[in-house]
Amino acid sequence: MLSSFQECFGRVATTHIHQGVVVELVEIIRGAQDAMDRGDYRLSAAACRHVLDTFPSSLTAHRMLGESLLELGEIEKAIAHFQQAIAIDPLNVVARLGLGVASEEKRDMNQAYTAYLHAWEINPALDQVRDELVRLRGLLGGGERLHPTRAG
Repeated sequence: MLSSFQECFGRVATTHIHQGVVVELVEIIRGAQDAMDRGDYRLSAAACRHVLDTFPSSLTAHRMLGESLLELGEIEKAIAHFQQAIAIDPLNVVARLGLGVASEEKRDMNQAYTAYLHAWEINPALDQVRDELVRLRGLLGGGERLHPTRAG
């Protein structure tokens, strides 16, 4: 019996041979994003895991797997994949925002604040992130003034 991943991606996988067919990595990533957009987080996670089996340092696969796992309620695993994405690319704002959301779900407001702060430092034009920082700062007992720690 074919898995849902094989049914959807059996003819399209990565730049390797799968069931005798050469498949492009971009097709799997695109399929994973499409599955996520449809709310099929299990299929998206399966596609990302497939990519990571072949390309363990795929930034996009780690980030998207983190997003899918977060939606599936697997917070600790989501955090691990967001952290892996950040280890690969420390300036990845989306992975830092995902880490912030996952940390809030875990009720670790200090880690959430740090993740959002780093995202905001990378891109200070993100007003919504600034608002989240002010909100979390208030929860953590800090003032409402907020300054990036480095020039943006």
